[in-house]
Amino acid sequence: MEVKRLFDILKLYVEKYPNQDVALAGKEKGSWRKYSIQEYVETTNNLSYAFIKLGIKKDDKVGIICSNRPEWNMLDMAIMQVGAISVPIYPTISKEDYRYIINDCGVKLIVLESGGVLQKIEEVKADTPNLEAIYALSTKCNYPTFEQLVELGKENHVVGYFSNGLAQVMVYNESVGNRWGYVDTKGNMVIPPIYEYSSWFHDGMAAVGYYNNDLGIRVYGFINTKGEEVIPCKYKDVDNFSNGFAVIEK
Repeated sequence: MEVKRLFDILKLYVEKYPNQDVALAGKEKGSWRKYSIQEYVETTNNLSYAFIKLGIKKDDKVGIICSNRPEWNMLDMAIMQVGAISVPIYPTISKEDYRYIINDCGVKLIVLESGGVLQKIEEVKADTPNLEAIYALSTKCNYPTFEQLVELGKENHVVGYFSNGLAQVMVYNESVGNRWGYVDTKGNMVIPPIYEYSSWFHDGMAAVGYYNNDLGIRVYGFINTKGEEVIPCKYKDVDNFSNGFAVIEK
C-alpha cells in the first residue's frame, strides 16, 4: 500500500509484519508490557473512536502530557486519524506554563500521567475554559483512565459515509479483532463484517482486503453492493473505481 499520511504506517505495519509479537513495549511495575502489532493498531483505532464519541473534530487540539511510553505513540496516531492536532507538552514544566499552553492553543482534551502533572493541571483547570475532559494514564486518581478511553472506543465504533446506499461499519470481535462490513440506510447489516480493510463504494464497487496466510500478505479485491467478490482478493494494492476503471498492483 502507499503511505500518504503518517498514520498510514499502521496499515503498512500490519501488512508487512502481521505476526510481530512486540511492536511497542514499556515497563510497568518493573515488568515489560508488550504490545503486538495487532493490539497496537486495534488500541489506536479504539482511541480514535473514543475521541469521535467525545466530540473531538478536525483541527481540535488534544494534549498529551507524559514521559516516553507506548501509550504516547498510540494517542498521537489516534489523534491524527480523526483529523485533530496533537499537542505534546513536557511533564516537567510549571503550572503557569500549562495554563499558557492550554489557553494559547485551545486544548480541548488532555491525557496525562498522574502525580505532580495532575496536581498542576487541577490547579489551573478553572483558568482553562476550553479544557473539557481529562483522562489519566494511572488508576490512582479520580479521573477516567486510558483503559476506559479504549473501552469507550470499543463501544462506539463508527460508520463511514453512505455511498451507493451503503456505509462501512467496523465491528469488534474478541477472537479476530476489528472487521469491516456494510449497512444500508435503515441500519441493516447487508454485507457481514468479515474484512480487515474496506473502502466506500464507487461506481457500485468497493475495495476490500484481508490477510492471506498462504501468501503472508494482505490482499485486495472488489465487491459489489450485494457483497459478491466480483474481482478476487489477490492484489497487493488497489485504488477505488472511477469511471469504470480502477488501478491495481499485482
